[in-house]
Amino acid sequence: DDTIGYAGCAPTCGAVNGGFENGLTGWSQGTVTESITVVGVDNISPGNDAAPLEGLKMARLGQKQSSSGASQPEGPNELFQIFTVHNPKLRCAYELFTYDYFGFDEITVELTRVDTGAVIYSTRTGAFGPSGNTTLKRTGWRIVNVDMRNHLGKQVRLQISSEGTSDTLYATWGYVDSAEMQKPLDIVDTPATTVGGEPPMLDPATG
Repeated sequence: DDTIGYAGCAPTCGAVNGGFENGLTGWSQGTVTESITVVGVDNISPGNDAAPLEGLKMARLGQKQSSSGASQPEGPNELFQIFTVHNPKLRCAYELFTYDYFGFDEITVELTRVDTGAVIYSTRTGAFGPSGNTTLKRTGWRIVNVDMRNHLGKQVRLQISSEGTSDTLYATWGYVDSAEMQKPLDIVDTPATTVGGEPPMLDPATG
């Protein structure tokens, strides 16, 4: 049913169950090194909760850990869905939790055409922070918004993966949810504002 939701695209995009309210229905798993689980509010440690961006559920890729002392195996936790595009916009959201630091571990989102293998969209968010900083860090929800107008009627594959990349130290895991209900940023009209004594300029091409 195209009206159910998506793997992060509009309700009529063609994929299903993008908010994971129906578990993993409609999704497939690739290589799973640790686990892929549908959760609600996920308690990591006292004072640290992960909550769905929308609805009551989200998918967790990898295994959450309550401290930096837990090990993590190398390898991906892959979740994907293949669907026919019916809508010109695809939206999803992801969040990374990590005890690791810059240069290690990651969450990736990739969208490809099934017929050609061409990559439509790809993003990677890695662990971050100064070298040796093993405190728990989180990116906050990040929105993926892809223009699909050139792929209407075509089959695409959306894959999200959270992965320990280089060693077994310092856990990293990710969450995925829908993002359809997120309002776009409002335009703030402040005609009295000046920059260096002059009013801001309006770009004639973009407004």
